[in-house]
Amino acid sequence: METNRKTILQRTTAKKIQAFLEGEARKALLVTGQGRSQNDPDPQLGQEAFPNFVELNFLENTAARQLFETATDSSDFLLRLSALVGEKLVPGKTLIFLDEVQECKEIVTAIKFLVEEGSY
Repeated sequence: METNRKTILQRTTAKKIQAFLEGEARKALLVTGQGRSQNDPDPQLGQEAFPNFVELNFLENTAARQLFETATDSSDFLLRLSALVGEKLVPGKTLIFLDEVQECKEIVTAIKFLVEEGSY
């Protein structure tokens, strides 16, 4: 019974993410829940929808939490993110997937910067 419920939740989440990715006004999407399993579709959908994909997990990457504590604006955030992941971020073509954001309280401000800036 638990497996069926989990599968239904995964499909529902996948549908919501897919609708978001296909929408015209893509800004930021917050997906909440009890945690993802390895079979959840979240990152995979993003990888399929965008030519460039960057994933950052704040629970696993303690250096990332420290790095973003003092980001001052969207340019500063993007510079730090690019340096951290070692990839160039391309406006309109890079999906930035931030996982476990509750571990980094300051990231909410950085996400606001990105939404206001509008390129990612």
